[in-house]
Amino acid sequence: MNHFSQYIIDPRQYPDTAPTNMLLHQAEQIIRSDSKTKAHLISLLTQNLHNYLQEHNTLPISVALAMVSNRTQYQTIWQALDMVLWQQPFAFVVLPVVMVIGSEQQTIIQNNIPEEKLTECLLKQGLIKNTQDIVWAKNWLDDQQFSGIKIDEWFLASQSQEAATEFLNQFSDEQKEITLGQQVLVQYAVGLVHCKDEIKLNAPISQFAMPLMNVFNAHFTQQQGLTIFTNPLAVQQPLAAMAKGSNMRLTMALDVFCANAIRAIRLQGLRVGAVVVAQQTNLLIFSFSPTDDSHHFETQGFVWPLSSMDDIDLILNNFLNLLSDCQVENIRFCQHIQAEDQPFLSYLAALKEDGIHPFFSKNMEKTH
Repeated sequence: MNHFSQYIIDPRQYPDTAPTNMLLHQAEQIIRSDSKTKAHLISLLTQNLHNYLQEHNTLPISVALAMVSNRTQYQTIWQALDMVLWQQPFAFVVLPVVMVIGSEQQTIIQNNIPEEKLTECLLKQGLIKNTQDIVWAKNWLDDQQFSGIKIDEWFLASQSQEAATEFLNQFSDEQKEITLGQQVLVQYAVGLVHCKDEIKLNAPISQFAMPLMNVFNAHFTQQQGLTIFTNPLAVQQPLAAMAKGSNMRLTMALDVFCANAIRAIRLQGLRVGAVVVAQQTNLLIFSFSPTDDSHHFETQGFVWPLSSMDDIDLILNNFLNLLSDCQVENIRFCQHIQAEDQPFLSYLAALKEDGIHPFFSKNMEKTH
């Protein structure tokens, strides 16, 4: 993967000082440890996280996540929290599904999860061993609902059968409103695991994506005037699902935006220029415009709100792969952080800023 992030300033603000928080210190030790000590250090971190959650004291965890000095520290604590949840008497798994929806009118769709068909599909693909291994919530959660579940809520729901069942039953939205036009959403199916040893977490998506896609496409496309393409991800633990589901939604939304923007410019007989610039408040801006100013064409832009888990290299590589597939040659990476609430930067305006063409840089590094 190419290190294109060296040409974009990361707008996420990390502290310059060494970590003083105990959890951050332990996370940094894990990052720097060798294979002999890593398992022991991870167990110390998970034990401390467990103690805080058991004491209903999430403040030290929140502080640690807010004070990370790099993405890897955040990722280490995030993964350790998932480990803690998995170690509880009752555990949850989540299946994120990204949906590209085109609707001829504003409409309502049913929000229920096809529980039986979903479970049967997972069974046939060898991801579970018995249909009783997972009990699914009745309805899907959208991105806002799912990300709104706090870590202590997951923890408390994992302590007893009664708490876990009550937790699943709270997701009661039976219908979902779909707006006119095209949109990209992510929906989450939450399930209660009855036998952890019988579940294959994070199985390679290529093994089961098509059968699951067929289940969801058939379930959602029973209404006229509605076109839905679904992209199911792996069955995984809650916090991993939150990060990967949100990231994939933005990735697919950016792909759809790019295709539409490139098409709109080329339909006018114009050459396409693409710009990437970081913006204050943790934003990455992708914009498209013609390469000349002979036409008054409004610059179109896509805003990616960077989370602490986002890998900028991966985002930029995916973006540039798409531009390569679409034969877009005029690309500009701006090497400054744009002020907040600035208009989308046109290609011609970007040429006047400090920046580079990512494919023509002499310093481009590549890892294998």
